Amino acid sequence: MQNGQTSSKEVFLGEQFGKAIVHAGDVTIEINDTGDVTVHTNGKVGTLPGPQRTPGDIQPDRTIYVGISPDTHRPFYVQPRDMPHPMSWNRSMDGAQIFEAYQHNDWREPTKGELSMMYQIAAKLGLDKDDQWHWASDVNPKNDDTAWVERINCKGQYVWKGLTLATRYVRG
Repeated sequence: MQNGQTSSKEVFLGEQFGKAIVHAGDVTIEINDTGDVTVHTNGKVGTLPGPQRTPGDIQPDRTIYVGISPDTHRPFYVQPRDMPHPMSWNRSMDGAQIFEAYQHNDWREPTKGELSMMYQIAAKLGLDKDDQWHWASDVNPKNDDTAWVERINCKGQYVWKGLTLATRYVRG
């Protein structure tokens, strides 16, 4: 544009478009390519998921949409199946740093809150078909030798990090 004019494009929620970040004073608005809108203001983060997406929906990259993370306040996605072999908590955490799959390399262990959300839609994730305990990233504040685990139809708990349990990474 010439003479100080700026270019703008009107985008409607649900349209496919590239990522955008808008800064306006103390407010930052992020819009990603699936229509999710994340607003950062005064140290708080809120996200509105893009349209026509519900927990359990399989994404084009084959990951599964879980919902808005209670911890990051952003949409998060889970890999469609567990890692092939059970791991200790430390190995699982280290593995997330190098895991590349489904066109992404920003995987991590789910938080305690995210793992709970995953079990709320366990049938859509195939978590209701096994009796596996899954690791979360949360460490017991009273004993850092233990970390949070959960499984279908059981109350979550802290267990020793040296156990070999199932891992299913998330991103977002």
